[in-house]
Order: sequence, then structure tokens, then C-alpha cells
Amino acid sequence: MIDNNKKNVIIFGASEGGKNFIKKQSEFEILAIADNDRNKIGLKLENYLVIPPHDILNYDFDNVVITSMYFNPIQTQLLDLGVDENKIIAAPKSFLKSVEYPFQNNKTREFAQKILLELSKSFKELSINYFVDFGTLLGIV
Repeated sequence: MIDNNKKNVIIFGASEGGKNFIKKQSEFEILAIADNDRNKIGLKLENYLVIPPHDILNYDFDNVVITSMYFNPIQTQLLDLGVDENKIIAAPKSFLKSVEYPFQNNKTREFAQKILLELSKSFKELSINYFVDFGTLLGIV
């Protein structure tokens, strides 16, 4: 059922980012999901039909929300299709990830620890003084 108080959107990106966006967002009425992968066309993602990009203009939408890391080329593609630039928006990054903080994921944390240990060993062997700050320091904390 369509909620007339919400903006009607087409999501562009039928992968993990799109799936996570669908689960986390509440302000949009999703009409369909566009994607360039021909193998996904006609399938459903979270009960939304995946359409080819050229079908976007067949829908009455307020915005196209790009949920892919390839924002710039997709934006160019949408403009070439005739989508108004003011209707193209990027999904918030926090909506595209399955976890809010990357180090909550055990594999990510273990990988980061391994890399930091290897770097510190190499720096010590090469007598290189180093320090961590900004995002690296925050990640360690």
C-alpha cells in the first residue's frame, strides 16, 4: 500500500547496499530497484522488482536514490537517460552498511588487527618511527 505522505523513489543498486537501505529507511515509498546487472533484472530484492535503468522513466517518482558506491557514473547514466539532476540523491552511508560500526564485525576487526601488527613489526625492523591518529586511532580505541 502506497503512503501518500512519503516520497516515491526508485533505488539504484540491487546489491548489499540497496538491501541494507531498504531495511533501514522509513521516509520513502520504494517503487522499484534499478540495476545495471542484467542477471538481476526481473528478480526481486526484499520484495521489490529489479528493473533495467531505461525503465526508470516509466515510473512516477520523486527521487532516484543511489545505493551504490559508483555514485558518479550512475549519476551520469541517469542524467543521460533524462532524469532531472535535482531528483538524484545519494543514500546516507550509514544506511548502506549492515553494521553501524565496522569493527563490530569480527572479520573486519581481526583483519585490521593483523594489518596493524604487521605494519608495526615492519616499522620496528626498519627503524621507522610512527604514530596513529584520526580514523586509525579511533578504530584502535
